[in-house]
Amino acid sequence: MLFHSLVTLATLLVLAVTARAAPHPPDSQPTGHPWPRPNHGLPPCNEVYRPCRCPPGTTFKNLTTFGIIGAPAIDVQRVLGDFPISVTGDGHVPGATRTFNFTVPNAGSYLFTEELVEWTTSLDGSFTQVYQQSPNLPVVEVPGGGGSFNGMWQSVTGQQTVIANETAISWKNWRCDVGEPFPAAASHEIGIMRASEILDEMGLRTGVDIPVFSIFYEPEAQKALSQFAVYLG
Repeated sequence: MLFHSLVTLATLLVLAVTARAAPHPPDSQPTGHPWPRPNHGLPPCNEVYRPCRCPPGTTFKNLTTFGIIGAPAIDVQRVLGDFPISVTGDGHVPGATRTFNFTVPNAGSYLFTEELVEWTTSLDGSFTQVYQQSPNLPVVEVPGGGGSFNGMWQSVTGQQTVIANETAISWKNWRCDVGEPFPAAASHEIGIMRASEILDEMGLRTGVDIPVFSIFYEPEAQKALSQFAVYLG
């Protein structure tokens, strides 16, 4: 069982570090990078996951949440992330939008809408979804002085592993913020765990989950993979 868990975790980490190149913190002074970084020549941040620059006065943030759900990818893709209060269009066709109602403690609530810009799937059920803040890019202010969204994008990949009833999840989030408007890591971790619970209630989760975790900035994933390879010996 230990070896099985180590192998599946290794698969997950490989998925993380072989994904598209991570954006580098471009503007202002992002958390974890207290020194200025040049951004001359970088394109504006958008739905393409690459080095980019945020609007002046905002902070670039980049994290990835990982986990393994003990169910086939074809089943995981049906429920993962599907918790909005409203949807327009076909949820599997680019151009569709979904709207969430976020609550701010002691400050009320606000709506946040994102648009599906990419949906791909494979014969084995593996999938990738890419979303962007919509409309793109008017500012979304958070009540109670909680900051603002000035562009947010995310990519959700579910990779069918060699184990028939296990799917490796990589949920990337990159955005341009003022303040701390959204606890993305906690939200995505809860989203993955909730998807697993739903699959379990449907009788579709027959494999083993690996606890979710989040890392900030992709170099940390490469470091984790290197240390894990040494551990496996």
